[in-house]
Amino acid sequence: MIWFTDVTRWLEWEKDSSWSALGVDWEHALAQLTRPPFLGLYMTVSRRAYHHLINTAERFRVTYTDGHSEVLTDEERQAVREAFEHKLDADWPAYIRDMLASGHLTVG
Repeated sequence: MIWFTDVTRWLEWEKDSSWSALGVDWEHALAQLTRPPFLGLYMTVSRRAYHHLINTAERFRVTYTDGHSEVLTDEERQAVREAFEHKLDADWPAYIRDMLASGHLTVG
């Protein structure tokens, strides 16, 4: 599984580049992904996991309403990724079977 923010981080921090430097309007591209009919699962995530999903920074500090703050670690980001992968591995096959059985998805 590759997150959009993974590619953005790679471009910025490893390739010293960006979507705009490549001539890509990433907002338009993401909007286009919702137009065709795609299979997908909605997932509920914690606010903390969401912080990892949106993070493109090398160092991401979260400040809470009570005033304390912390830096999110790459190790925790990896744990969030693994949790997503585990959930998809567990739920995706049954979802596809249900879509096939209901006739919403056909093969060939």
